[in-house]
Amino acid sequence: MEDGAEATARGDQVRQREGEHKATREKADQVLELVAAGKTQDRHSMSIGFSWSGKVPCVNYRLDVEEGMRMEETKEHYLRTFETLLYDAVYQLYFAFDINLDDYKDDVRSPFVRASTLSSMLLLECGANCLIDSLDLPKSYYIDIDKLPFLSKFEFFLHRLDQNQKFDRGCKEVQAILELKKIRDTYVHPKVRRGTYLYLSRGFFSARTSEHGQTGFLKFPHDLRKWDREHAILALRSVNDFYNKYFLEWCQFDVDAVVDLLLSSEKVDIASPVGACIDCIGGLDRAVVEWGIDFKFIGKRCAN
Repeated sequence: MEDGAEATARGDQVRQREGEHKATREKADQVLELVAAGKTQDRHSMSIGFSWSGKVPCVNYRLDVEEGMRMEETKEHYLRTFETLLYDAVYQLYFAFDINLDDYKDDVRSPFVRASTLSSMLLLECGANCLIDSLDLPKSYYIDIDKLPFLSKFEFFLHRLDQNQKFDRGCKEVQAILELKKIRDTYVHPKVRRGTYLYLSRGFFSARTSEHGQTGFLKFPHDLRKWDREHAILALRSVNDFYNKYFLEWCQFDVDAVVDLLLSSEKVDIASPVGACIDCIGGLDRAVVEWGIDFKFIGKRCAN
């Protein structure tokens, strides 16, 4: 047992060492800031750690700041835009429902509908390219594969995983996205149709009677002026349903692997996926609740 004087002395030692440790740590932080800012080229050696030897604290961790050292790290960054397109599709659709048309003279809803629909369509090509980019293909081979139609890229990737797994082009999920691709092509490659032009007044004519038709499976209008909010929902749901089937059923991936492939900015290792938490962003909740689009392939769960 220590008497009062010994306890006081040991307490003084502890406080003295703690003070020294704090001062040393502050000095180290100052040096690191100077090095990071490029304001010093000096070599510094100092001890900044803290441990116990018996009952007396002692410093035992050593940090060397080498001459010319910079606190930077260089590594590859993959610019995957799938998540950006996904939220473009979702939020533009929200705006299409929430905007008050009485506040505007023109039809300001339709631009949001078209923007959401096109973002959903682009999710297909973006996802296909994410898959091909994840493969370690020779450059010349990659260039050839990159020229394939988007659906062939999905099929190519699946067969690289499992040659026995069938890519069913006749299933309803694939039929739906094929029609979306045709609609997207019509958007950027206008088609000529014959129609009846009606004389209105003062030299104005209307071509509204010209009929461009609709797709056979989704009943999606070829004329983008006829797209409504329900068509935008249909496009987003069709993309979601295809990705659920493709990744979770055909590829048999877990959510972590899918998130890495589509959302990560790091190099993907399918055998050892890292994953990420998509639920930290609540922006998808409304689509889950109101339209039944579950985003299961990226692990979305609606907040309670």
